[in-house]
Amino acid sequence: MKNQLLLKTLGILLLVILWVLPGRLTAQQKFTLKGRVTDKKGQGLPFATVYVKGTSNGTTTNDNGDYFLPLKAGSHEIAFQFIGYKASTKKVTINQSQTLNVSLEPEVLTLNEVTITSNGEDPAYPIMRKAIRNRKKHLREIEKFTCDAYVKGLQRLGKAPKRVLGMKVDVDTGIVYFSESVSELSYKNGEYKEKMISSKVSGNSRGFSFNQASEMETELYNNIIDNTGFSERGMVSPVAFNAMLYYRYRYEGSFQENGLTVNKIRLMPRRKLAPAFSGFIYIIDDTWRIHSIELSLGKGTIDFIDSVTIKQVYAPVGNGKVWRPLSVKYNFEFAAFGFKGHGYFLCMYSNYNITPTFQRRFFNNEVMTVTNDANKKDSTYWSKIRPIPLTTTEVKDYREKDSLQVIKDSKPYKDSVDAKRNKLGITGILYGGYTYRNSYRRERFSFQPLISTFQYNTVEGLVTDLSLNYQKRYENRTYFTIDPSFRYGFSNKRFQAKLRTSYRFAPKSFGTVWAEGGRYVEQLSRMQSISPFLNSYYTLVVEENFMKIYEKAYAKVGYRQELINGLYFKGSLEFAERNAMQNTTNYSWRNVENREFTPNAPVNNELANTDFAYHQALTFNASLRLRIKQRYITYPHRKFIVGSDYPTLLLGYRKGLAIGDSDVDYDLLHASISDEISMGVIGASKYRVSAGVFLNTNKMYFMDFRHFSGNQTGLLKGSSNAFQLLEYYRYSTQDRYLEGHYEHHFNGFVMNGFPLINKLKSQLVISANYLWTPTSLNYLELGIGLEHILKIMRFDFIVGLQEGNQVSSGFRFGFGF
Repeated sequence: MKNQLLLKTLGILLLVILWVLPGRLTAQQKFTLKGRVTDKKGQGLPFATVYVKGTSNGTTTNDNGDYFLPLKAGSHEIAFQFIGYKASTKKVTINQSQTLNVSLEPEVLTLNEVTITSNGEDPAYPIMRKAIRNRKKHLREIEKFTCDAYVKGLQRLGKAPKRVLGMKVDVDTGIVYFSESVSELSYKNGEYKEKMISSKVSGNSRGFSFNQASEMETELYNNIIDNTGFSERGMVSPVAFNAMLYYRYRYEGSFQENGLTVNKIRLMPRRKLAPAFSGFIYIIDDTWRIHSIELSLGKGTIDFIDSVTIKQVYAPVGNGKVWRPLSVKYNFEFAAFGFKGHGYFLCMYSNYNITPTFQRRFFNNEVMTVTNDANKKDSTYWSKIRPIPLTTTEVKDYREKDSLQVIKDSKPYKDSVDAKRNKLGITGILYGGYTYRNSYRRERFSFQPLISTFQYNTVEGLVTDLSLNYQKRYENRTYFTIDPSFRYGFSNKRFQAKLRTSYRFAPKSFGTVWAEGGRYVEQLSRMQSISPFLNSYYTLVVEENFMKIYEKAYAKVGYRQELINGLYFKGSLEFAERNAMQNTTNYSWRNVENREFTPNAPVNNELANTDFAYHQALTFNASLRLRIKQRYITYPHRKFIVGSDYPTLLLGYRKGLAIGDSDVDYDLLHASISDEISMGVIGASKYRVSAGVFLNTNKMYFMDFRHFSGNQTGLLKGSSNAFQLLEYYRYSTQDRYLEGHYEHHFNGFVMNGFPLINKLKSQLVISANYLWTPTSLNYLELGIGLEHILKIMRFDFIVGLQEGNQVSSGFRFGFGF
């Protein structure tokens, strides 16, 4: 009896399963809704937003207006939206893949309910004041979320010169970069964490996309938009607390969309070169939140390209009370040095979850990670996950470049390319150097331009200094280098040579070991106080020999590596036999009246005679550098440092070891702090403060002193720890010191406000350099200058003060972008 009842029950259950299961399977199965979004003339609307109402499941159209959208079986309301056109909603019931073409009408704006104030103020201003007052509310309305992000980038080169600065250019026009990526994006209280799960780069199956979804959004609810990458000082948001100082607004009208009144406001910068957008912002009545934007930046406002337009569309996500971007698109054009082109980056956000749960310490300094198999996805995967259909041109680019990659990776092809590039040319060897490549074996041999091997100084006379480089790279991004150098002085008839070899054994932590040795000359400052080329000019033309050198025969080993994120160790041990050198020639092209060459032993306020006898020195050097909360991106075989919002700290120790035949015995302890600080539209500052003390000076020589980066030439010294008027060696110390450097770049904040002058696009810069030693006392340099003159030049005027009294002044000229 029980068995019969059990059989009947199982039979009924089986019938129910057979009846229900097909429906369940159909409901879970995904179909594709595809079609084309056009205007009334049948022209495709590129990058129109298409999404399922009430969800964040959506896509955009491609360049031709084509779209496809994966949907579960059932009934859906599909919204079609394109800035400047009236949104359309279509109901679809889908149980199989189907086509839906949609034609959008231009938006119809109404002005009927607008009230003109008695003072004639445009109606846009009260709307924008309400949007500005609600800025913080909308900025903070979402505490956390997760979503999926699809990013596509494409750049075309339309024109390329045959030569740039005399160098031959061998670049093909057409699509030069085309990439797609899919990421899982997480956010909490201002912190992003991104995981790139798939990446595809046209013509490079082993490469990874540079796309970063967390950097795509233009967050207009922040006062300053500093992630555009187009301007050094960032842009002022049209809803910033001080936006009225930078924008004029004009009411264009309003339209109805899904029961909401949307106001269209035209944005107009108050000054031509103000850090502000042109274009349109759409504000929703009552809530005063941003509905969408269509912004543009033109030449002069941005630094690195000619123009850019930004389109960003928002939609309600989660419970409908929070709005987030569904799509962002950047279009840009560029022209420089004869190159001309354009491109875009597009990001689609979908599957928002505004109530996620994160593990403890989920958010850390790793802002992005790229999975090991991200670039190993096949075409089937991409055809399923890609939310935007490829255009015919994009399909062709993938097909041609991916098939060509097989050929380009072959030994015959690489050998043929290398044979062409490895050809010797007299002009190239003289002015550009030479590189011999074996791409298949990942090997490279090179030397610098031959003209740069010739130097002149009063110790060696005419000098030839030739450095060679050999590099071997491996699949896992480790590499090995060998660098021999040869030097001969025609006046002192002295031949010298050295060899350095290094091995990068841990790319992710920058782990490197090196060893070097030989007999060579070195500047007394233990750094390059003055470049050999500049010293040659001043010696031959101005009759001033600033460079002071000595000879050392040495052997040295070193090691550096990141120990934990942001903490770097560097150490070395050197044994050297050090010999003084004397002037052997006084030849100069000019005989300047009342000027003579100085001895090779410089003047110093702490040491009456800086000359020295032959001696041996065993020196240990170690330092720890800490970048607090250093942000980084992890790739499968490397680590990319993004930066830090905190200062960089350095602690260093140098010890002269009195061991064996070593004749030195001293201890130097030093520390520094440095940082770069963005100040929004006001510009950016950078500073460096360092201090040190010799704990022990039992036995040391002048090259063991703490030297400072001085400058006695007319060229601006670009280092962040350099003085511009200080003598090279006068205040070198074996005691205590305090050193500080500060520089502020206004990035157009001041100069862009002056008509006519702003056409030069020059930017104001101020600087201050400070030094205290027992003999220098309070030495201070104050400078003011203009940079970016004709894009590449800088001109400064500096005054030197000692104990408050002016002791020097001068102009300094430099180059730099």
